[in-house]
Amino acid sequence: MVARNIGSQLRTYDSVKESIPFSLSFGISNELQYLPLRWHLSIDHLQNWNLAYVNPNQQQTNFEGELIYENPNFFDELFKHLAFGAELFPDRTFSIQIGYNFCVLRNFQLQMFEVFQV
Repeated sequence: MVARNIGSQLRTYDSVKESIPFSLSFGISNELQYLPLRWHLSIDHLQNWNLAYVNPNQQQTNFEGELIYENPNFFDELFKHLAFGAELFPDRTFSIQIGYNFCVLRNFQLQMFEVFQV
């Protein structure tokens, strides 16, 4: 369990008191006994379940020109909190690492172009 940015601002800049972005995370990892592999899973932003973000690059319109709003379900919200990865280390001085974060993917992906076929 990790709590990041606990506290408050000691001195103001230009007489403006700013909030600190608090974040609560939980993670586990395990190194396999007979295979040089370590995996990890973390659950981020536990203090805020709703991570909805309107990405202007993904806004879609219907045929009348009205914006289509996406209503995320339980699993969409769950996967936005997950990040996982693995590390393969055949030699202790060399390793290969791979990871995936669903929240970063959803917030920074570009709009996918759809082609309508008749």
